[in-house]
Amino acid sequence: RGGLDANPFIETRVNPNRVDGQGGHFVPPIWLFDEYLPALRAGRIAAGLCRQLDLPAGTDNIKLPAVNTGTSVAMQTADGAGVSSTDLTDTVVECSVQTAAGQQDVAIQVIEQSPGQIFDDVITGDLYADYNRLVDRQVVMGTGANGQVKGILPVSNWTGANTVTWTTSTPLGPYYNMAMGAAASKISYNRYSLENLHFLGHPRRWFWFATALKGASGTSGDPMVSADGFGPNNANALYAGAAQAEGLAGRMPFGPNYYIDGNIPIVATAGGAVTGGTSDLSIAAKWDDLWLFEGALRTRVLPEVLSGTLQIRFQLYAYIAFLTRYGQSIAVTLGTGMAAPTAVTDTSISF
Repeated sequence: RGGLDANPFIETRVNPNRVDGQGGHFVPPIWLFDEYLPALRAGRIAAGLCRQLDLPAGTDNIKLPAVNTGTSVAMQTADGAGVSSTDLTDTVVECSVQTAAGQQDVAIQVIEQSPGQIFDDVITGDLYADYNRLVDRQVVMGTGANGQVKGILPVSNWTGANTVTWTTSTPLGPYYNMAMGAAASKISYNRYSLENLHFLGHPRRWFWFATALKGASGTSGDPMVSADGFGPNNANALYAGAAQAEGLAGRMPFGPNYYIDGNIPIVATAGGAVTGGTSDLSIAAKWDDLWLFEGALRTRVLPEVLSGTLQIRFQLYAYIAFLTRYGQSIAVTLGTGMAAPTAVTDTSISF
């Protein structure tokens, strides 16, 4: 214990302690299985905005008859003169029924030996979450090929769909506000209805817009967007409430709500392709004209198929279809103004 001046009450031993092998095995970890961390995925915001319809049974194709060329009415030039007559023609708007499916093979031991067989819930919950992510992405940008539905993007998918091209090398919040107005305008004079019109954009676009300033240079003035209780001080838009990671984010000054969705592509090009670039894009739509058909979401547990190795196959699948009644109900904003947003005077701040 040292010399005569040493404190006889000081304990100098370090063992046992919490190191495994030095006493640590008697201090076990607590596993909070009910609080496990699921994989991170964007939800189904675009899909949720669409009109939700049960998928009819017994079909692989859904068709709507449509008037292609309408009749005509004109002023009669004189008594007894000819009356305007235009033959009505028809066409069809259609969509195919496709299958969304996923599976996971799992050793039976990890199911049966996990506490409360919780791994069963982990697998099933993860398949559900990815199904919702997939359906949302199909609604936004399904290609219509290789078993995919035909989504909103590209706009060439639907006859009559509108585009707004925003071209600038220095995007500013006030002009994005005007671009949204231009999108609403195009729907208004092509579809002749703005009922259930909402905007959809990537989170980075909304939070850039929400923190932009109203000054012409973008470096001064009040914020473009104010929260309830902090304005509105002539704001150009209002927060819906607390900041949202996805879903309803705010309301534009002329009425439509603005929703954010992490499934909106950020690799679009100014020319309208949804891959190969660095831009995001914004979608304005009269969402009750966008029909999402979903069949019952089904799950199966198949022990027999992998019984030779004591594995179980979990499967999830559903039949879906997506149809836009009028292409004129869609307006997509693209262009160099939709490049990856940064702060006006400090490009080191990226969204």
